[in-house]
Amino acid sequence: MASTGTIRPPAPFLLGAVDNKASGLTVQAAENPLPTATLGDVGVAAQVSGPDQFPLTVLVLPYHPAAAAAGIDMQSVRVFQIASDGSSVRVAWHSGVNTQEHYVWAEIRGPGVYLPVGLPRDLLLRDALRSVARHRLFTPTATPEEARALTASVLAPFLAEDTRPLDRLREETALLESQSGVNTRPDDFQIGSGGRVLAFPLPRGASPADFRARVQGLAPLAAGLLEEVLFTTPDNGERFAPPSATARWEATLDRGRHLALAAPRAAPASTDWWMYQHDVEHTGLASGLSDISSTTAGRLRLRATIPLDGPVISVPVVAGGKVYIGTGNSTTAANRSGGTLYKIDLATAAVEKTFTFDTPVSPRPGGSRQGYAGIGASPAVIDNRVYVSGLNGKLYCLDAATLTPVWVTDLRNPDADHGQPVRHDVPAEGWCCPLVVNGRVYVGFGEGESDTFGFVYCLDAATGKGVWVFCTNRFVSAAHNSPNVLPQSAAPPPLPAAMSTLPDPAMKGVSVWSSCAYDAGLNRIYVGTGNSTRADFEPVPDDFYGTGVLSLDATTGAFKAFFQVQPQDNYRPLDNDIDVASSPTLFTRNGRRVVGIGSKSGAYFLLAADDLSVLARRQMLPYDQNGAPFPGIDPNAVPPDGAENTFGIFGTAAVHPGLGRLFIGLGGYGGSIDSSTTPFLRVVDWDTLADAWATAGTNPPKYVVPVPPLYSTPRETGLSSPALVNDVVLVATTRPALYALSASTGLLLWTADGMGPPTNGNYVVGPAVSGNDVIVGQAKSRTTGFLYIHTLS
Repeated sequence: MASTGTIRPPAPFLLGAVDNKASGLTVQAAENPLPTATLGDVGVAAQVSGPDQFPLTVLVLPYHPAAAAAGIDMQSVRVFQIASDGSSVRVAWHSGVNTQEHYVWAEIRGPGVYLPVGLPRDLLLRDALRSVARHRLFTPTATPEEARALTASVLAPFLAEDTRPLDRLREETALLESQSGVNTRPDDFQIGSGGRVLAFPLPRGASPADFRARVQGLAPLAAGLLEEVLFTTPDNGERFAPPSATARWEATLDRGRHLALAAPRAAPASTDWWMYQHDVEHTGLASGLSDISSTTAGRLRLRATIPLDGPVISVPVVAGGKVYIGTGNSTTAANRSGGTLYKIDLATAAVEKTFTFDTPVSPRPGGSRQGYAGIGASPAVIDNRVYVSGLNGKLYCLDAATLTPVWVTDLRNPDADHGQPVRHDVPAEGWCCPLVVNGRVYVGFGEGESDTFGFVYCLDAATGKGVWVFCTNRFVSAAHNSPNVLPQSAAPPPLPAAMSTLPDPAMKGVSVWSSCAYDAGLNRIYVGTGNSTRADFEPVPDDFYGTGVLSLDATTGAFKAFFQVQPQDNYRPLDNDIDVASSPTLFTRNGRRVVGIGSKSGAYFLLAADDLSVLARRQMLPYDQNGAPFPGIDPNAVPPDGAENTFGIFGTAAVHPGLGRLFIGLGGYGGSIDSSTTPFLRVVDWDTLADAWATAGTNPPKYVVPVPPLYSTPRETGLSSPALVNDVVLVATTRPALYALSASTGLLLWTADGMGPPTNGNYVVGPAVSGNDVIVGQAKSRTTGFLYIHTLS
């Protein structure tokens, strides 16, 4: 080989143990024969001609680092051998790069076109491609069309016309990687004016517009993009390990999950399920590495059964290797009418700390109308604090290490110390899981359709003091409410300086039913609302802001948009008790931010995040061939308290960006679905809301593969919120049961043990996933509950 500094030829060349001319070998520069099948080519290729087989030869391909190789992690480059007729593609694993001398090399033994391909240097783009590759391992694409659809769905953020949010995130990721100092050198980074670390260039150094055009022109092979195999190189055994870095930039990647780069999620490394449905967007999609997949879920085993002092009526959360879960009623409370928050070590299953509060029964009712007085919502654990709502009307902030109170704000009665002036005529209940983001806590308090008003509260996360409050009962029909304007009867003087009153709205009720979700790009929160107290349960549509989805500015609380369930969305014509109990799920679809949400009416909606206009809607409960509700559901039944649909959607959907699917629990607390025709889990396309699992029959169409458990147990409903990990969906039911199903096909993979036979009030409402652990709580009875930890064996 030539000496250092001399290997800069304008064309590729061969170095071998035989005389190339005598063996008939020739090499010349070539064009990439598959330009639309990769984003990672380094701009050089070679055509090697000769016999079908020849002795081991080294191919050398010089490259220009400042041009064609820009934006590629050259350490990841390997050389692909493409048959002259394009009939086959294979990786020459014995290949690599000399970055000092700027050449790619490969050991070769046969003719063909040799193309160096690497992974993007930009970590967000790299993570997207990793996600594509991971998904394709579980569910191989059979045709170029399928490959193109999967690739396009995951790369959708790079197709947006306005790439500024993505560009800012790419730059912040590069900055944090530079600060980590792990596997990096100072000359790895580009520095802009003022010493600012710039985002890594896109492949070929393309501008966002040019790169968008390149992505739009991709035509992957049936097996996918060429570079996808580079995530499983035999020499490093990476197999989807996240890029080495500190938790700081891994957290940045997690904040970028709204860009839908996960398919399924491969990074960041954190396995925390730190709030309801995992994150501020309520995706229900586990982060971090997990070995739980469709091929391993059958190895899940019950590792621990932990008795608690009362029933679990919420979903556990996991943060820092600790499980946090509350009980709906506490048998250890002095009045047996409070609740207990538990801190449990995930590894050992040991109870480390507890916090129990009492809820006095008099002089006013202490808990909820449903008979619970403790904790009915998931906590949120962030920055060494635990935030949890109480059914006693209080919001607690506890030290995560000790579970001692940092502050407690009363949201049922005026709390002058925290700038909270609202008094509820009927005791308000905290069924909403706190949302904590940007140093603020967002939560709703109210009480069903009772004779009180509903509110969304924003509090300072450090102090518990009120920042703003929004009344969910509209004052006048001619204008939308403003934040910090309160009904006169609910706000006795003195008021904080920033607040004022108006005459009471005509209707009460309109409690906040769901937990708030947050969109960082729009800086908005979204929340579902219940019915108003209309006379004789008048037909829908409801009074504003009842039975709908409310969007507010996260900083100011200003009204942004409202969507309301309409009569055509009902399952039965007489349905009118159709609260939006489901929490919003936020995701990016085809470059557009979308809000997905369900209603007790049985309908599910896809709404544009900016204005809540309807993108798609579908009734998820089935009808017979005559368009009537199925047996067991009387279309003309009107209960004494109004036509409540107890078999619609109560839980929150989980979203799988790689599959482009939503997973929706179906059937409420009443157990009144017709199980022979109605699935307790509906899986739909995130564009059309059409069934994504295979169906058969017409009266009604039913899923073919997931039988059992679907359609198998009478009155088994999906009251809970599903959870996703890799290509597995986990769903809990009122059987009680917990199932793992293939997210791709619905095939039953595993059923949890130990939850006991069906009894009244015996159910589980949803799992959390942390690494190789699946954690779920159970309400065994009104006074008994358990926490179960299942682990991959």
